Amino acid sequence: MLVCVGVLPFLYSVMVSFQGLSLIDQDTRFQGLANYTRSLSDARLWASVAHTLVIMALALPIQLVLG
Repeated sequence: MLVCVGVLPFLYSVMVSFQGLSLIDQDTRFQGLANYTRSLSDARLWASVAHTLVIMALALPIQLVLG
């Protein structure tokens, strides 16, 4: 059961992450690491990482004290 719910969807998402997919085009060509290099060079990714770290730095101590 755990394999069906957890492992198979994870493996499918890893497989899809190496393909060039879009909602319009059904072409599933192999892209390799191009998707990852494009994501890592996107400024929006790093802005969202910074926001997540700020929220974590503020919320974690408050939750620890209140808990």
